[in-house]
Order: sequence, then C-alpha cells, then structure tokens
Amino acid sequence: PPRAVQLRLPGLRLAAPRAPGTAPAGAASDSVVLSVLGSASLCAGVLLGVIVASPRALYLTSLAITLSRNVIMRYNHWDRIDDHIILGALPLSSHFATLTRTVRLTGVLSLLEQHEFTPSLVHHPVQHAEWEEAGVAHKWVRTADYEPVPVGDLLEAAKWIHTHIEQHPHALVYIHCKAGRGRSTAALVVYLHHYHGMSGLEAIEYVRARRPQINLNRRQRLAVLDACDGKPTKAE
Repeated sequence: PPRAVQLRLPGLRLAAPRAPGTAPAGAASDSVVLSVLGSASLCAGVLLGVIVASPRALYLTSLAITLSRNVIMRYNHWDRIDDHIILGALPLSSHFATLTRTVRLTGVLSLLEQHEFTPSLVHHPVQHAEWEEAGVAHKWVRTADYEPVPVGDLLEAAKWIHTHIEQHPHALVYIHCKAGRGRSTAALVVYLHHYHGMSGLEAIEYVRARRPQINLNRRQRLAVLDACDGKPTKAE
C-alpha cells in the first residue's frame, strides 16, 4: 500500500496529534475562566435583584452614583436659578451651616419618599426639625423616585413656592429631591409656568441652562406638561 507522505516546511513545527479522549491544550484554564465569569455574573445578578427589589437599597445606590457623578462631571450640588430659587440635590448635614448661615435659605421644598430622609452610616440628610429650628420653612411633598409627580402635588408645590416668596421680601427657596434632576425639576417647571408665564418647554430649557444635569423621564415630562396645560398663568 502507498505510504503516507509528510510535508516538512522550513521553520514550521507541527503539533503532535492529540490522543483520543484528551482535552485540548488550554481547555482547563478556559474552563476556570468561564466558571469565574459565570459565578461573577450570577453574583452581580443576585445583587442587582436585591437592589431593585429594595427601595432603600436602590435609593442608597442611586445616591452614591449621584454624589460620584457630581464629582466626576464637576456638577454643583445645587445651582442658583434666579434671585429666589435654588435647585439642588438632597441637603446633607455637611451642607447645613452653609445653607442656613451663608446662603441664608428661608424655605426648603423637599420632594422625597419618607425613607429618603432616613440617615445611613455614610450620610445624614437634614431633617424637618433641623430646618424649623434654624427658622427655615420646610414643605414636604411625598413622592416616589423615578415616578411622575402627581399633577395635584405639582400644583400644590408650585403654589407653596409662590406663596413663600410673596410673603418673604428676601425669600430664597431650596427645591430638591434626591439628585436635583427629576422630581424637583418638575415642581420648579410648573412654578415657572404658572407664576412666570413660561410654557412648560420654555421652563425646562430655562432650568437646564442653569443646571445642566436635570433629567425628566418621559412620564415625568408628561405629568409636567399636564400640570401646565390649560391652566391660567400669572400673566393671564
């Protein structure tokens, strides 16, 4: 019978044939890598599930992201909108002296859920009693994060801002939610529409020019426009 012919090319070494039933070279290390990646993915999935399922865990994670984003993107914790309005993130105890003694707030409007006022090991939000003791009027509108603020609550918040400013010649109101991007922006936009004659879209852009990180999701924006639609403004 004819003999098998082996080709020998200069500089080329052919791998020795693998015995039947043996794993290819590197298969063991590949298996370890895949196992590690699979375990990591599983752990990440479990952690994500826990965060999403727990409003408190989701809030603390989101707050940490907010504070980190402000540092990385060089965003301010709060921004002056006009002579009487500041829009910002959750006021913490580390901000209290500055806001009451230097900035000299006269009022604070909080759009938060109750658990968002609860201190943790790493942060301490300013509490209602602390504002009151400092002579700062405090209004709390209870509303869930990432959700549209009900139209009635938006109108109530806008009216409170207007009334407070009308009653205090040197009024300065701090409007906030957790990040100063969504819920608090919604209330401010409705206020600017009803008491400064801006359209909803004009008010959104007016605020964005002064606080670039604002972000109304689709449902929040629709609620804002509903609160603005067909309602009389101060000019009318």
